[in-house]
Amino acid sequence: MLDKKTYEYFQSRLKEGLQEKEVRQLSDEWLKRSVQSYLQGNYKQMQEDLDKGNRFQRMLKKAVKDPVSYVVGIFSGTVYAMELLTGFSRQRMGVFGETAVLFKKANVGDIAEYLYKNPNAQHKTISAELGLNKGYLSQLLREMERTGCVERYAAGRMSFYSLTLYGQEFVKREKLRKSLTNPVRVMSTRTELLEEKYSAFVVSPLERRQKRQKYEPEIKSIYLMKNASQISGEWGEMIAKC
Repeated sequence: MLDKKTYEYFQSRLKEGLQEKEVRQLSDEWLKRSVQSYLQGNYKQMQEDLDKGNRFQRMLKKAVKDPVSYVVGIFSGTVYAMELLTGFSRQRMGVFGETAVLFKKANVGDIAEYLYKNPNAQHKTISAELGLNKGYLSQLLREMERTGCVERYAAGRMSFYSLTLYGQEFVKREKLRKSLTNPVRVMSTRTELLEEKYSAFVVSPLERRQKRQKYEPEIKSIYLMKNASQISGEWGEMIAKC
């Protein structure tokens, strides 16, 4: 973890003499975190990690005495980064491929859709909401866990399920794919995804009505003042009473 405490630790180790194992572990942790942020589309986190990585690099560079070794290290790191990125990409494509096959089974799509809208759902709740036999549901959830689109955790005797990041991405893709086969639903599906993304910024009809009622008297007054010369006294009274 690239934080202040780790930075100070490596500063002190520079004076004592760094060990290869320490630097390799730090590099591996940072690289895996950065690659995951990239694949998840979390570019803000990526930028934060890059800024911290550059700061650590400037500090650790003081331990390098041979310029050629430093350049070789950069090249080796680039190769390793590409291997890691390729590995994650293959894993992602593998999850998508197996999940696509599994989605052809009855009820799997319904379960995924439910978990997409209701993360951390309890087993019995899913069973009741979808009207599925508990044993049959357990079997499907185990298969979904195996593909990597669902994760399970337990609290006592209770089991809870959520979609993994890959599972969430797959459901979004499925929604879009289905909408494209039905032109009437293309716009509505796109709107649903945008509303979900920007739900924190969407104003509900009730809020709009409340704001309109709040400022309506002021709007009427401004209108009357701007158009006083064009409105007769009789019409002005009628508008004011509205």
